[in-house]
Amino acid sequence: MHIFQITEFCKFTEEFLSAVKDDSELLEVINTLDTTDSFDSLTGSNLVDHLVGRLSRDGVAKWLQTADKRWSLRHVSGAFAHWSNEAKVEALTNLLKRPKSEEVQYTVGNCLDSMFKMKVRAGELVSVSLIEGGEEVLRKSAESLFGKDVVKSAVKKMKANEIYKGVLPVFWMCLKLWSKIASTDQMTEMYQSNADELHMVVKEGEEGIKVLLDQLLALLSQPQKYHRTVVYYVYVSLMSHIKDEHVSHIIETLTMDDDELADEEDSDEKSDEDEGKCAECKRDVKSYESMDAEEDEAEASEAESSGDDDDEDVDPETLSRLESALGKAAVKRKAGAMDEEESDASDVDDAEMFAMDERLAAAFKAMAPKKEKYGSPGDVLRNLLDTLFFSKLAAHMASAFRLKLADLLLFTLSSQNTATSVKVAHLPDGEIVTLLDQLIQEGTGISNPALVSAVASLSSFICSLGISGEGTCSDAVLEAFVGLFERFMSQEDGLIGCELAIAAVIKHPEVFVPRSKTFLKAGFNSDYRIFRRTEAVLCLAGMMSKSVQGKISVEKSTVKGVAKSCTEYLRDSIAEPDGVKPRFFASVLKLLLSTASGISEELKPTLQKHLSLEPITENEATWNTISKKVNAACQQTCGKSAARVLDAIQNAVL
Repeated sequence: MHIFQITEFCKFTEEFLSAVKDDSELLEVINTLDTTDSFDSLTGSNLVDHLVGRLSRDGVAKWLQTADKRWSLRHVSGAFAHWSNEAKVEALTNLLKRPKSEEVQYTVGNCLDSMFKMKVRAGELVSVSLIEGGEEVLRKSAESLFGKDVVKSAVKKMKANEIYKGVLPVFWMCLKLWSKIASTDQMTEMYQSNADELHMVVKEGEEGIKVLLDQLLALLSQPQKYHRTVVYYVYVSLMSHIKDEHVSHIIETLTMDDDELADEEDSDEKSDEDEGKCAECKRDVKSYESMDAEEDEAEASEAESSGDDDDEDVDPETLSRLESALGKAAVKRKAGAMDEEESDASDVDDAEMFAMDERLAAAFKAMAPKKEKYGSPGDVLRNLLDTLFFSKLAAHMASAFRLKLADLLLFTLSSQNTATSVKVAHLPDGEIVTLLDQLIQEGTGISNPALVSAVASLSSFICSLGISGEGTCSDAVLEAFVGLFERFMSQEDGLIGCELAIAAVIKHPEVFVPRSKTFLKAGFNSDYRIFRRTEAVLCLAGMMSKSVQGKISVEKSTVKGVAKSCTEYLRDSIAEPDGVKPRFFASVLKLLLSTASGISEELKPTLQKHLSLEPITENEATWNTISKKVNAACQQTCGKSAARVLDAIQNAVL
């Protein structure tokens, strides 16, 4: 059956069953559909999720008694948000009393996560709150496990300080519920320790925020995604008490190198036994990667660690022999340091592996006096592969952690409750440039829309740190951001995203007015790709707007350049209408309109002298053809049709 027909069938079935209200009838349909396999997975639909979501509290209780199939937990996650609060308590209580497992842990974590609502408008608004009745769901679930007296006493203590009374009771209950279902004793201990530590936070008052912030950062550093929204809820709720020192601590953590961040993440998980530490690390890796569906790295994590390596340095001659023997599997070096990016151990096939064994045997025979120091060839290979894997893993986890820290900085900047002195914190130029360099390194090559948006917001935030009270940037900071834009325009691999490259320019156009000629040249440089040229022209249009020109005027030569470049482009477009790119054409019209409307009266004569609209006005038939082609793009870019934009330009130029 065609996938479209399957989808339509599922929609029809859902509509047909919408009249069914009785739990027993719904349960009969659910059990019939999910008898031998996950119906939703087979059909690519959410039909069973929707049906489970319509169950009452009693229906949920009955369904959970028989929901023992491996895919049943996915239905819990899919239906949880649609259940009544009573049904949510029923589901959580049932799950929290089950034997510990990673599947149950993540299901409970995701259910708790779904009870928080988050709304962010970069630079303007941030709100993270519980859904209506959410705190009651948490309280009843906690009471069913720990007893009413325990929960009541703890909540009373959390409310003892005015600063924390609205947020710590919720955080304490989340930590306790997490501790109950954590799949390892180590995680249970971590959650429990954090919950106990909140009592000290309350007693210390505002000073306790330092301790609480360390807790929040430690949770964010963990791979469990369900930590994130709860941490954001706590942080945003305390925004009015966040000070410079707290923001500085976040920035210092963000600017650590990968190894330091990895140490931070593992600091609460260290074991006295090296082999035990490796095993635990690999279990955490497997959990993390399974959530992200990166099975290839998860399989690589099963390689064993010998745990018997000496701490002595390997002499250069020996290392050279090993690298020669390992061939493609060797971890490459640059300037004496390992370079995992150049290594390709995963490409070693069977034939190469057999040949490598022979070379390793010969190499070890040549260094016979020291062979006990390195073990068997297989041990050496496993150790080198482990080194490569864990180094890449550290970089991967550090990147994810930094993006979460970037969210905290974005919330700080966006919240209406953040103190002005914190928002306008001015960092030394060197630190700002370093932050931008690290952001470029972390943000290069990403494609996830949420991450792209986060990176772009952080880029504009970093730029804001270098803007003085007069609205200007130092040459060093300005050069760093303009340099990023130029790299974006000229790159061949396309790894630097548009959002990262221009976010600061869009957010703070007045800062870039002194470098407007760079954007003008880039926008009309035919060697660059057309979509990048479009973004350059739109950036320039933002700088030429009336609101920006009222703060800082553009140079006369830039106005002249805009007029001549646009005239030449319009002439070429009339000559070859088939080659017109609608969005670029619309961006040029927007640039002309912004320039004509935004520049001062003193610069108007320059625009009038060098701008000629005759190529359009004298070729009405061709213009009509072009305007039809670009109308949709003009509506989107300029908010009006091409003809109306042209009329507005002519009126503004006069």
